[in-house]
Amino acid sequence: MIGELVRTTTKDKLKLQGFLSLPKDPTKKVVLHIHGLEGNFYENEFIDYLAEAVNEKGFAFCSVNTRGAGVLTDFVSDQEGTKSYSSVGAARELVNDIILDLQAWIDFLNKRGFNYFILSGHSLGTIKVVYYQATKQNPKVKGIIILEPVDYVSFAEQAAGKNFSQYLKQAKKMINKGKGKELLPDNWHFLIKCSAQTYWDWFNKNSKARIFEFNNPMKPSPLLKKIKIPVLAIMGDKDKYIKNPKTALEYLHQQLKYCTPVLIKNADHWYNKTIRKLREEIKNWISSLSK
Repeated sequence: MIGELVRTTTKDKLKLQGFLSLPKDPTKKVVLHIHGLEGNFYENEFIDYLAEAVNEKGFAFCSVNTRGAGVLTDFVSDQEGTKSYSSVGAARELVNDIILDLQAWIDFLNKRGFNYFILSGHSLGTIKVVYYQATKQNPKVKGIIILEPVDYVSFAEQAAGKNFSQYLKQAKKMINKGKGKELLPDNWHFLIKCSAQTYWDWFNKNSKARIFEFNNPMKPSPLLKKIKIPVLAIMGDKDKYIKNPKTALEYLHQQLKYCTPVLIKNADHWYNKTIRKLREEIKNWISSLSK
């Protein structure tokens, strides 16, 4: 994969990095790909093949970092004209940071001449791309690819067990005391590290990040109904982070207006040994958008 390292700055002055690869012929179309929990723009090997598939269909491909990259990550922050560092990462990322990060990348790519966007997310990144489009209703976004969407809240509930409600209350108390950025005890959650404000923001009962609650299908997220553009939803039947991929895909097909559900046999969370099938499905779906 040949391309260039790119950077953008969010509205709140965080510097983010990414990688942009271009097709042979000039294009105004781009797939913007968002990594998963504690991930980054380059670590998953399937990204190389995803980029190739997208480029072959005449789209540029841009895989990028959000401030949720890594666990506790120091980002260059140009605050009030002085260069410093802000410690964020997945441990301190908040739900509304999604809008700041994705908008910064869309604005960057727009200035580079792109005006037709497909948002792509893997794992936790699927929540981010759906949340962004449901909230912003950006007319430049023409489609969404969600790869291995996760029921993020259920992980927190399983890790905490009967203590889940109590942990949320304690996290809220810490926030009220001005200690929201402090890290919680490791045995509270499934993350490597997690701040009180992050725990509360993503997992409280009214959190807007409760998008893919496959374990609670009777309370679908209203954000799913706000997605009015085509969605390609791909899951592997061997994904250990999804309890029942087939049922989850059926749920998405019901909730999303224009959803193409795809179950890849023998695929795990990272498409090991099934990358060719992933490439094929993505290329077919992109071709269908122009019909």
